[in-house]
Order: sequence, then structure tokens, then C-alpha cells
Amino acid sequence: SQLYIARNELVSLPTEINAMACLVDLDCLFNRLPALPTSFGHMWHQIKRLSLANNHIRLLPPEIGMLSKLAE
Repeated sequence: SQLYIARNELVSLPTEINAMACLVDLDCLFNRLPALPTSFGHMWHQIKRLSLANNHIRLLPPEIGMLSKLAE
């Protein structure tokens, strides 16, 4: 499944994302995210596309290394 939450001025990702067991495409462009929550660690292995450009992220969590299926 895909989730497009770009251009919403989000400062955090919604916790409901945790329930998206089939999420493979997450688009968070142009928000105000300061970081990615480590609570999404169980989802990293399934993500194929992750768009985070134009946020305020300065440091990525170690779990980002679990993006083994990342294509873009």
C-alpha cells in the first residue's frame, strides 16, 4: 500500500502508520519532520520507496539500515 502525506506541515508521523502492515511506499515530502520515530522499526524491512526530502531531519535512526528492499 501507499501513503501520501506530503505538504501537510507535519511535525511527526501519525501513529496510525504502525497499523499499516502492507505499507511499501511512504511519501512525506515537504513537511516539518525533525526526525523519524524509531517505533516504526518493525516496518522498515518492507518499505520500497521512502520520500523524505524538504523536511527538518538532521539525523536518521539506526533502523534506517533495515531498508533492504528500498528501490528509490
